[in-house]
Amino acid sequence: MLKFIVVNVLLATSALATPLTTVDAMITQQINVMNASFQQICLSFAVTSVRRFGVPCNVLHGAAHGNEVEQQLKSYHQGDAKTLNIYTVGLNFNLDYLGWSSYPWNYHDNPINDGLVLDYDTLPGGAYKHMNTGKESRQLYIYGL
Repeated sequence: MLKFIVVNVLLATSALATPLTTVDAMITQQINVMNASFQQICLSFAVTSVRRFGVPCNVLHGAAHGNEVEQQLKSYHQGDAKTLNIYTVGLNFNLDYLGWSSYPWNYHDNPINDGLVLDYDTLPGGAYKHMNTGKESRQLYIYGL
């Protein structure tokens, strides 16, 4: 089964003017990790689009499960139940976790909340040593399968 992915990259507004080839490479590596992780159950992922949004620092680093910043993130949602939306954000220093996800079986009751929210430093090559292998997204998503 093929699952399509929309990657919603949130960046500090000032960062939109910089070259983003590193971010693109990290996304490609992330999808490669996910495909390798799920190939045993015949699930694969393909990126359909990468959208970049410049946001103020309080939005980039303010996301928390269920708060108003998360609702702003989820307003970028695209696709249907066959589309996995991934939202990258900066670390929220008030939290003890690096991301969260919704369960796919909740899609029909609450489609806007579908997806994974990840700290961008957990993507392959990110700044969090030992947490930047890309497997963190796999762990978040696997609970919902």
